[in-house]
Amino acid sequence: MPGTRATADAVKKFRGPLIEYLLSGLEENNKWIRVMAADLLGSIGDQRTINSLVPLTVDKDPDIRAVSARAVSMISSHRNFETVSGADNCGNCTIRLIAEELIKTRNAAG
Repeated sequence: MPGTRATADAVKKFRGPLIEYLLSGLEENNKWIRVMAADLLGSIGDQRTINSLVPLTVDKDPDIRAVSARAVSMISSHRNFETVSGADNCGNCTIRLIAEELIKTRNAAG
């Protein structure tokens, strides 16, 4: 499958900085930035982010609590699925989709 290796390399290149950026979003004052950051971290499914998400499950804001609990659950599901199936760390996660779109756009631009 052409481009698969390039996509995998792009995912590896941007995954770490994206996770760090989203983790910083959890500390923003704007509620909706925090909600979006927690949701995207759940989609990425990186086990290392759980320690930052768990405290938000008891936040005073019900939206923050709900999205953080869902994110923790998603990450736990990713881990359980990987353990059972041996799947890669990012089969259909948000960062892979973003990287694939970036590569398509870049290739189309020349």
